[in-house]
Amino acid sequence: MFLKDISISFITPCSADPGKVQLIAQLSTEITGVMPYLKAVLKNATYNRNVSSLTFMKEFRLITLYPRHLTMARVLNTTDAWQVLNWLKDLINDVYERRESIIPSRF
Repeated sequence: MFLKDISISFITPCSADPGKVQLIAQLSTEITGVMPYLKAVLKNATYNRNVSSLTFMKEFRLITLYPRHLTMARVLNTTDAWQVLNWLKDLINDVYERRESIIPSRF
């Protein structure tokens, strides 16, 4: 398994959407090398090579991945956060495993 764990390190009320939360989570593995492949799979994502970030929407949630952490806004609650983080961990691991069959995005 490439990415073993994602752990929430900070959670606070969402400044963009009252009644929801925003968070910062730490990644157990550095993911810069996987970002171009994730961009190829996540068609609505914006990849910024200069700062090593990948931003995308998961339904109404805004997620930005960085090499060793992520931010997520407009999260319903902590249960919702953990569900999305588990989905994201599975996605990153799946894309990493299939990377040889994916044409990476450079933009």
